[in-house]
Amino acid sequence: MGLSRTHAYFTELTVTKAILYSVASLYVVTAAIIVMLQPLIAIPCQHVPNSNEPEFGNTLYKYNPCRSQRYRILLGLTVEECEFGRRLVWAVVMGTLIGWERKQADRPAGIRTMALVALGSCLFSICSAFAFLSGPMSWDASRISAAIPSGVGFLGSALIFKHKDDNTNIHEVHGLTTAASVWLSAAVGIACAGGLYFVASLSTAIMLVLLRFGPRTNTIADEETEFETDEGVVDGSRMELDNEVDEAIAAMNASSKSNNYQAVPMTSPERSNLISKGSRSSEKSSGNKRTAAINRSNRPSLL
Repeated sequence: MGLSRTHAYFTELTVTKAILYSVASLYVVTAAIIVMLQPLIAIPCQHVPNSNEPEFGNTLYKYNPCRSQRYRILLGLTVEECEFGRRLVWAVVMGTLIGWERKQADRPAGIRTMALVALGSCLFSICSAFAFLSGPMSWDASRISAAIPSGVGFLGSALIFKHKDDNTNIHEVHGLTTAASVWLSAAVGIACAGGLYFVASLSTAIMLVLLRFGPRTNTIADEETEFETDEGVVDGSRMELDNEVDEAIAAMNASSKSNNYQAVPMTSPERSNLISKGSRSSEKSSGNKRTAAINRSNRPSLL
């Protein structure tokens, strides 16, 4: 049974899903190109420092009103938003590299999980430093965003569980990527609360693309899909059983001759009964493989 490429990403591809993920992918690609090329683009703004500029507690921070102006050449973005976007893109790239290394070692936390955690950490940091600059209070408002990650972490921990596959007798960890997406959703909420709408929307789009199209640990495409129908086994499996029966009979005959026993030929009904038993056993094993493959293919739709 041939599997289309979309089955590796969608359990059921609908028009709504196609539009949503197409828009998200286009937004991510366009924004990434703009923010990465922004340092090479000449900005038509000249700022001359004067004594009337606002003072900040951080002496290393240089006030520049050009950073907060929007430009058509940047598709309506500001220089500061482009800087935030570059930080997000680099965080995802670095997290992806770490996740790739862990995936090569066959560890549960792979590319998607590491990329989401890196993206969430970067977004939390941006929110802590820039989300509440215009607040009326004199105390540090970033303490609000500092308390949220630890609280949401309890929700994420409840989504992670360890499962033992009865067919392979292998322990598998589930829910890591979902927990990371919950944690990142909290960072998106803080960014919206602080008015950082561009970084919030870009982070959301990147999260959608990573969750849907990011490399997974197990997919239905990774399984050997050698099942033609839901009942029975393919002809190749039956031929393998037939060959195994012939080899077993030949070994029994050779053993009988070496021990001076008279070999009794197997009748056709006995041979058919033996092959039928092997077929039922193979059908059960194939059914278990199909169930495991379908469960793995349906797992990403819950993320």
